[in-house]
Amino acid sequence: MEKRLVLFVVLSFAIMLFYANLRARFAPPPQPNANQPLDQVEKPVPGQAPLAEQADDVGGPAEGDDQPQQTSDTHQLIDTGDGQEQPAQASPPEIVVARERSVLGSIDPQSPYGMQVIIDNRGAAIESIELNDPRYRGLADVGDHSRYGQAKSGYLGFLAPSDAPDGGCQVNVVGDGTPASKAECTDSGVARGMLPGDVIHSLAGDPIVDVVSFRERLKQTSEETYPLVVERVIGDEKRKLTFQVELTRPPQGVVYCQPDSSLSAGRTDLSYLMTLDQIAGRRLSEEDRAALANLNWNLVERPDDGKPTVALSIRLDPETLSPVSEGGIQIVRRFSLARSEDSKSQEGVNATLYHLTMDIEIHNDELTDTSVSYELSGPNNLPLEGWWYIAKIHPEWFHTAGTRDVIWRTTEGLHELYGCKDLVEYTEENPNNRGMPLFANQASVELVYAGVDTQYFLSALMASKEAPGDFSPPTFAAARAKPFGKIDTQRVTRTDVSFELVSTRHDLSAGEKLKQRFDIFAGPKQPEVLEHYRLQDTIVYGMFSFVVKPMVWLLHLFYKIVPNYGLAIIMLTVLVRGCMFPLGRKQATMAAKMQELAPEMKRIAEKYKNDMEKRAKAQKELFKKHNYNPLSGCLPMFLQLPIFIGLYRALSLDIELRDAPLIPGIEWCSNLASPDRLLYWESFMPSFVGSQTGFLGPYLNVLPLITICFFMVHQKLFTPPATDEQSAMQMKIMKFMMLFMGFLFFRVAAGLCLYIIASSAWGVGERLLLPKKNKPDDSKADSSPRSTKSVNPSGNGASKSSGKLQKKVKGKR
Repeated sequence: MEKRLVLFVVLSFAIMLFYANLRARFAPPPQPNANQPLDQVEKPVPGQAPLAEQADDVGGPAEGDDQPQQTSDTHQLIDTGDGQEQPAQASPPEIVVARERSVLGSIDPQSPYGMQVIIDNRGAAIESIELNDPRYRGLADVGDHSRYGQAKSGYLGFLAPSDAPDGGCQVNVVGDGTPASKAECTDSGVARGMLPGDVIHSLAGDPIVDVVSFRERLKQTSEETYPLVVERVIGDEKRKLTFQVELTRPPQGVVYCQPDSSLSAGRTDLSYLMTLDQIAGRRLSEEDRAALANLNWNLVERPDDGKPTVALSIRLDPETLSPVSEGGIQIVRRFSLARSEDSKSQEGVNATLYHLTMDIEIHNDELTDTSVSYELSGPNNLPLEGWWYIAKIHPEWFHTAGTRDVIWRTTEGLHELYGCKDLVEYTEENPNNRGMPLFANQASVELVYAGVDTQYFLSALMASKEAPGDFSPPTFAAARAKPFGKIDTQRVTRTDVSFELVSTRHDLSAGEKLKQRFDIFAGPKQPEVLEHYRLQDTIVYGMFSFVVKPMVWLLHLFYKIVPNYGLAIIMLTVLVRGCMFPLGRKQATMAAKMQELAPEMKRIAEKYKNDMEKRAKAQKELFKKHNYNPLSGCLPMFLQLPIFIGLYRALSLDIELRDAPLIPGIEWCSNLASPDRLLYWESFMPSFVGSQTGFLGPYLNVLPLITICFFMVHQKLFTPPATDEQSAMQMKIMKFMMLFMGFLFFRVAAGLCLYIIASSAWGVGERLLLPKKNKPDDSKADSSPRSTKSVNPSGNGASKSSGKLQKKVKGKR
C-alpha cells in the first residue's frame, strides 16, 4: 500500500513538472509593459493574443480606472464515478484588458487630416476631437487677457492625464503634431517627444504632484518655451528626463471628455458610446447599460500612417453580459478618419475632412438564433464659449435656444431643434422618463442626422452616404434628448445636453452578422462645410433668410478686398445704407419738416387745449398746407427693417467673425463675435451687475457706450421739440428708453455694435447734410402778423416783406 502511495505521489509530481515545462515553453505568461502598473496587465485568455503582444504603448490607468474587472464564466469537467463526465461551475478566470487610447489624425495643420481624434477603449468611444485648422483656435476664458483674445493657457496636448501612484501627473496619450510630441530632450541618447507612461514632475520649475496641480500650472503659461521634467522607465530603471517644450495656442476642441465632471456613479462622459438595449428578448436595465459602457474593449486594429483606422471588439455572454473568449455575441466598432490626398495650404483644410466613419458589426456566434438592438449616445461637452453673451436663435417663435441644443432631421422631412431650456423643463416635469422623445414611437425611423448644436460648432451622427451593399441602413425605434450631467441652476441655458438613439430589433440567426455604417461630423458651422455634409439647415437664419445670405456673401467679398472684417462690416453698412438712400433721405426730410412745423404745432395745441377734435382738424390742415405726411417718416423705417434684421442675423451667425480682430495686434476688440472687452471688472463690481450672470457681464465694453451716444444724437436730430406736457413726458421716456437700449446692447458682439454705429452715423449724416429750406412765403401764409410770425418765428419772412416794400417805394419814386 505504501509503495503504491509513493508511486502515485512521484508520478503526480512528475506530471505536474512536465505540464509546467510545456506551459512555460508554449504558453509563457505575458511580460508587463515598463510603463504599465502590474495590476493592469492582462491575463492570458485561450484563443486570444496576450495584451503585451498586442500593444507596445499602453499607458497606465486613467482617472476612474478602478472599475470592476471583466470576467467570464468557464466550465470544467468532473468525473461523477459512473463514467459520465458532468460540467461543474468553477471560479471564472478574469479577462483583464488594460485601458489605452488610440490617436487618429494630427494637430499639425499641414497633415492630410482635418482633426485629431482620441479613441478610448473604455466603452470603445471618442474621448476628444480637436480641429487643426488655424482659423479655429481656442478662445480666452472669462478674465483672461492675452493677445488676440486667445486662451491664456498654453497647449501641451490632449494627454488624458491621471494621478501617478507615486506622485506626479501621468501622461496616457500623446497626439501627433502636439507640443508634447515635439518636445526636445536635453539628455543625450533620448529621442524627441514625450511618450505615454511618462510622469510629469515639474513644469517651468514648479513641482507637479497630481493632475490638479498640472492643470493649474498650465493655466499660468502662454506661447513660450518651458522646461519640463518627466520620469520615464527605460529598461529596468526609472530616469528623470528634462524636455524643452514650446507651448502653442490651444486648438479648437469640438468634443471633450471632462474627467472632473460630476456624473452619477457608473456613468462616463465619453462621446458616441454604444451599449445594448435588448438581447434575446430581454431589455437591459440602466445598471447593465452603465456596466457595459465601462468595459475595456480589445484593440484589434491599430492606426498607421497609411490607414487612419482603429478597430475595437468585445465578446459578451448573452445571459450574464460578461466578456467571454469565444462564442457569445461579438460587437466590433471601427473608426476611420477622413484623409486628403491633396496638399493643403496654410489657410486651412478643405470642406470634406470634418468627419469620422464609424462601422458597427454585431456577430451572433451562438449556436442558436437570437435578437439584439443597440443604443447609441451622442456627443458631450461641446464648446461652451460665449455662453454669457451669445444670443442663439431658435427656429421657432417663443422658444429659447441654449448654448448647446439637440437638433435632428428625419428622411420624412421632420427637422426640429430642442432647446436646452426646453429639455431641462421636460426633465424636471418628467423625472421618471429617460429623455424627451425626438419623434413618436414608431416601428422604424431613418434619421438623416442627429447632433448637438452650438453657435459656431456642431457634432452630429449621420447615416453614411457611401455604405457598401453588405451594410444595412440604420433605423431607429426610439430617440430621445436630455440634459447630460447636472443641471446648471445658475444659468439653465449653460447645461450640457445630448441624445440617445435606440435601434430597431434585429433578428440574427446562428453565425449571422449585422453591419451598419455612420458618419460622425465634428466641425465648424461654415456654410460650405455644412452643405457638403447635408447639414446646412443647422444654421438658422430665421424669416429673413433671403436677406441674410446675400449679406454674408457681400461681407466675405469685401473681406477679400480689404482683409479686415471690421472694415468689411463698415463697407457693407455703407453699401446697404447707400442703396436705401432715397428712403433714408425721405425719412430725414420729413423729420426736418416736422421740426420746422413744431412751433405752429405748439400754437395749435395751446389754442385748442381743451378741444381735441378741433386740434386734430387744425393739425391736419397744417400738414396738408405744407405737404407733410406723418406716416412718411415711419414707412421708410418699416421698409428698412427686414434689411437691418437680416444684416444683424448675418453678423450674429457668421463664424468668420469669430476670433477676427478689429485692429490686428491690439488686444481690445480682438474678437468681433464677442463684446470688445476693454476692462475686466468682475473682481470689483457687484455680482448682479458685473459678473458672468450679471446684467452687464464681466467686462466694461466701449462700443456699446458709443452706440448709446449715437442713439441720443439720432433722437435729438429726428425728434421734434415737445409741444405740450404730454409730448414732453414722452421725450423723457424716450431718453430713458435709449439708455435702456444701450444696456441691452452692452453684451452684443463687437461686430454688431460696429454695424449699428456705422448705420447710426450714416443716419446722422443724412440729417445734418440736408439743405436748409426757406420758410413759406407770406403770400401763401396767413395775412395776419401773428400767423406770419408763427410760421416764420425767426423773423426772416418779415424782413423779406419789408425789403420788397422798400423796393416798391423806390420804384415809384
